[in-house]
Amino acid sequence: MEQLSRERLEGLKADAAARIAEGIKSQMALVDKTDKLCGKGKHRLREYLADLQNGERHNVYEQLAGARFFELLARYTFKPSRVARLVILFESLPMPSSKGREYSECTACEMFQFASIYGFYKENGVRLVTEALLFVPRKYGKTTLCAVLALEDVLFGDCDAEAYISSNQFQQSQICFKAISKMLRMLDAGHGHFKFRRDTIDVSLPKRESLIRCLPYSPDKLDGLKASIGIYDELAQADSFDQKNVIASSMGTRAAPLLVDITTASAKTETPFVEELEAFKKILRGEAKGDNVFAHVFQPDLGDDIGDERTWRKVHPHYDITLDSDFYHRQYDAAQRGYDNMVEFQTKQLNMFVYGEQKSWYDARVIHALMQPFTLEELRAKVGTLYGVAAVDLSVSGDLSAVTYMIYDEVGLHFYSKTKYYLPEQSVKGSNAQLYREWADKGYLTLMEGSAIDPVKIAEDIVKDGDYMVICKVGYDPYKSKDLCNTLIAYGAEKALLAVKQSISHFTAPVGKMGLLIDRAAITFDENPITAWCFQNAILMEDTNGNVKPMKRNNDSPMKIDGAITNLMALIALGECGIG
Repeated sequence: MEQLSRERLEGLKADAAARIAEGIKSQMALVDKTDKLCGKGKHRLREYLADLQNGERHNVYEQLAGARFFELLARYTFKPSRVARLVILFESLPMPSSKGREYSECTACEMFQFASIYGFYKENGVRLVTEALLFVPRKYGKTTLCAVLALEDVLFGDCDAEAYISSNQFQQSQICFKAISKMLRMLDAGHGHFKFRRDTIDVSLPKRESLIRCLPYSPDKLDGLKASIGIYDELAQADSFDQKNVIASSMGTRAAPLLVDITTASAKTETPFVEELEAFKKILRGEAKGDNVFAHVFQPDLGDDIGDERTWRKVHPHYDITLDSDFYHRQYDAAQRGYDNMVEFQTKQLNMFVYGEQKSWYDARVIHALMQPFTLEELRAKVGTLYGVAAVDLSVSGDLSAVTYMIYDEVGLHFYSKTKYYLPEQSVKGSNAQLYREWADKGYLTLMEGSAIDPVKIAEDIVKDGDYMVICKVGYDPYKSKDLCNTLIAYGAEKALLAVKQSISHFTAPVGKMGLLIDRAAITFDENPITAWCFQNAILMEDTNGNVKPMKRNNDSPMKIDGAITNLMALIALGECGIG
């Protein structure tokens, strides 16, 4: 997939903002009329278009969609009443929820989508847009949107309208279809205008016989379709477009058919959708023609920090509106615990395609080759006064914890790393039990009584090790170190405490530095096989901005990486001290 350069990105964003500003000055009469017809005394469409000028809050393709809206407004007929019909229908639909029947207010972003798809008409009175892509993150509210699009078609479109809901799996299609069925049952209670079957809803109204159907994935057997609207859910997962093409080819006799792809990114990167997305982006950038296409793309811009809440707001237009912001915080915290979790976060919450394959950061043999046995006391006798840092990675529950002491020898221009490992006695079980027992018997691993790590004991060990070295900083994960910090503060070490954020962007520099140290044999690790094991277990995750961080393969993997993480945290702490 093509990646815009920083210069190109900034140019596109500035140009889009300028075009939107010009449109706001001269083309808002129909926009304001649309807002008025939609009621509630609000200016949703106006406010959305005005806010698109802010490139900090909107990605480049969302801004380009706004600029394109004004271009079409100047060249085609725009009908506010048609947009208002969609919005009123949306707000009239009863939504099934945990609280029973509820009604939702159409958001400004959804109103823009309705206006872009249903507002523009050609000279012959036929709707302009025949294909739409809504590339949105998870929890956007796709089901409600699909319901409104399908209902609009069978209620107000062709008298023999046929609306089809499809996806790569029948079960996925049924999720949307069943939700639509529930809405219509509540809407039509007692009137008998809708007849419900397993995979079809027949609509019977005066001078109108139409249907909504949930399609199985069977492109070779779908005969006799005459689709007026086709909605394809989760198209990014499709290995082929066979099913979509069958629906599209059945629309030949329709004057104003509509094909809607509504999807979130997936872990699959070699699919037809990736090419389709790039084609739609080219239309938005003005590099290809396609007035009949509407594309609304939500992704981070190049350079956006995936751990920054401002990026989450940019990617999810309903952030803090219909989506609780805590959801993203929880998902990002979970993403820190494993490679698979991070891929899931980037694809589903940030709508990004993640390229590259899993591979170990360093083979254990590479780390073993740089190992020598030493104690802090022996190292002090060898190089003199030790100046360095400590870095701590505590387990959330009864898991492996690590403390790395890293020292820099200014005379020899060499780094020394010694990592101590701790584990609750009751956690010596499962697939790692034999390893843990052997390491504990040989003194590589300290077993603690009980079922949980004792952060107070670890803090006291750090204080004791301070007798052999000058500890300038103690790096810790702010997410899980309260008791450790309180103990160190009690010992007078408050000024030495350094909170080390665990986001991927904070680890890029230390990963690079560690690579140089290892490649140049400029670091010596204390002889502890757990450290080599941790390095080998780590999978290097890279985001689209080139940021990297070692991660576990998945959250449930028994292959720990704590020692690799504390070594990197130690490099961060050394940098804060101006050492090395």
